[in-house]
Amino acid sequence: MQRRGGTVVLHGLADGSRKARIDIQRAAELLDLTRLKEEAQGLSRRRDGMLTEKINWQKWGYLIGSALLLVGFFVVRSGGFVKGLSMLMAGILTINFIRRKDKATMAEVRELDLKIDLLNGRIQDREKLVNSSR
Repeated sequence: MQRRGGTVVLHGLADGSRKARIDIQRAAELLDLTRLKEEAQGLSRRRDGMLTEKINWQKWGYLIGSALLLVGFFVVRSGGFVKGLSMLMAGILTINFIRRKDKATMAEVRELDLKIDLLNGRIQDREKLVNSSR
């Protein structure tokens, strides 16, 4: 304790308070860093799931569309003109649907990639901040 004029300063408490404030700030930075890492991992898992689902859609969609085209072709050749053309059209529409769905999925994946890159940048900034406060 130090007395000057009409004031009293408690040095021990001031230093302890400053250290406690620094510790609280560092703990908050570590919690924020952990939250950012978990969010980035969640987005990465979501992105991977979307790509896996896209591959399955492609595989089955193109297989079904191709089968409809092939069967429709043989039906037209064997004399069932209306049924064959219907199957050909169904095959074309199936393949077209799969291609549009793939484009939409890839747009969402690109959007997630941007979010993940942004989070990774924020994570690197937080790690530098946490490491510099040690």
